[in-house]
Amino acid sequence: MLRSFFGDSVFFAAIRGYGNGAAYFTATSTDLQIAFEKVTKQNVASSFNKWVFGIGNPIFNILWSRNGHDVNVRLEQTQDSAKIGYFRLPLVVEARTYDGKTERHTIQLDSVHVNQISFTLTFVPDSLVIDPVGAVIQKINGTVKLGVMPKEQPSDEKQKVLQ
Repeated sequence: MLRSFFGDSVFFAAIRGYGNGAAYFTATSTDLQIAFEKVTKQNVASSFNKWVFGIGNPIFNILWSRNGHDVNVRLEQTQDSAKIGYFRLPLVVEARTYDGKTERHTIQLDSVHVNQISFTLTFVPDSLVIDPVGAVIQKINGTVKLGVMPKEQPSDEKQKVLQ
């Protein structure tokens, strides 16, 4: 997840610094946070507090619809907000057609109960895949598609495909 959030160059520079600094010693998660702060020259405490030192992960109910090339996605975070809170994170959404077209969009979720995101594709999608490479620790409880005529899904599609 850190690699996904910060990108390859920051991630690998921070990991090298963390490894070099901890060589032959015990290292902690705080040491890893310090390594990321040295590379980014930013305070990353809020990310580490939520994702490393905190408890839980986002649990989503998802509703999506399309109007031609335009896609609307509603992501509701349903985890126990009193204990865990809500998560702010980048999330990749991949639109697909049954004939093999794909297009990815990275959306930024705010740390709120419901995020509504819209984007336009270069084609009309048949399905959406949330986090197609599994970069984010999350769970999808339920998904609903509105305004799209159902098509038969190929049997080898992953469970995360939202029809």
